[in-house]
Amino acid sequence: MKILIDVLPHKMGGGLTYIENLIPKLAELSKENKYYILIQKNLEIDLDLPGNCHIIPIFIPAQNMLLRLFYEQIILPIKLHHWKIDLLFSPAESTVLLSSLPAVLAIRNSNPYFGQLVGK
Repeated sequence: MKILIDVLPHKMGGGLTYIENLIPKLAELSKENKYYILIQKNLEIDLDLPGNCHIIPIFIPAQNMLLRLFYEQIILPIKLHHWKIDLLFSPAESTVLLSSLPAVLAIRNSNPYFGQLVGK
């Protein structure tokens, strides 16, 4: 199975620590899968990756959230199809909306969403 992990929204702090710990362990547990990590080209991250992991560096200015959203919502669904990805993993609380590809969305902080649900 080919799995793409979208790390583009991560810039610093706990989100990167989460990624640095999760991806190598995930890849070790399921060696038959191939993992493609979509990451900011200039991001400093400490990943000790096994051979079934591949980095796909993308340059999007970190401060330009609109450009990143455009890439993730318009360009990325096309690339997912072109790369023949089987599953998209979005560990940053947002994911591609316009894709028929199965996606796993990790929500580590539900406060922004929960506040909206209860009318705060």
